[in-house]
Amino acid sequence: MIRIQYIYKHNHYYYYYYYYYYYYYYYYYYYYYYFYYYYYHHQHHHYYYYYYYYYFLVHQYLLSMETIMRTLPEYGSNPRPADNILYTTATMN
Repeated sequence: MIRIQYIYKHNHYYYYYYYYYYYYYYYYYYYYYYFYYYYYHHQHHHYYYYYYYYYFLVHQYLLSMETIMRTLPEYGSNPRPADNILYTTATMN
């Protein structure tokens, strides 16, 4: 009984870890993506280069987070969030 409870809590922890990081970086990815386009259309070209580089770093970090999330046990039963991230990064390149 104790072992089952430990496994349940362990999976419960990873469940929130999975969705916390997914929604956290998914939100900031769109935030910086909007920020990058805002400065691209309204500011000087120097701002464009700076925020384009910053957007690239966020994009690469999001790809690394997708790789990490694919190793979590919930990926097999809930693949849709990671698939959405893959679709988002593929369409915004």
